[in-house]
Amino acid sequence: MLTTALSFLLFLVLIYKVPIFKRDGAIERNMLPEEAEFSIASMPFRVERIVYYVPIPNPTYGKDPDLKEHMTVEYVKKQSFDASPFALQVYYQHGSERKLLAEVLSHRFDVPYLDTLYGENLLSHKEYEYLRLYKYNHPSTMELLSEEVQRKLTKGNSKT
Repeated sequence: MLTTALSFLLFLVLIYKVPIFKRDGAIERNMLPEEAEFSIASMPFRVERIVYYVPIPNPTYGKDPDLKEHMTVEYVKKQSFDASPFALQVYYQHGSERKLLAEVLSHRFDVPYLDTLYGENLLSHKEYEYLRLYKYNHPSTMELLSEEVQRKLTKGNSKT
């Protein structure tokens, strides 16, 4: 009887993708000051820390009209059971071609706004590190990195 009930619940979760736990970032929001300028999703990171493995602007990849569709962003872990990734990498993938374009290493990932809060003693070192890694693993970081790499490949260092 108990096995049947648990099986049915598992079935519902898998079929209807019912979230068991809702994680909406409440802990992270509570760590930031009430008058915080940025949410975790909108918080910019230091793009100078991105390492490019192709010339920028790039005459090959930068001229591709479907560049955004051909770019993929992936987290890379040293071992499959690591809790946090050590790199966030951007690839160009078209057909059988797969080329590493750029990456940001987790230990070189800087968030200026968090640096400011930490410098003003509004965050403890533990909170600072937690929020920095949370931002690194946040889906918005993948999107911001993809946009920045796309911009650099097409326009280079120009601000227009």
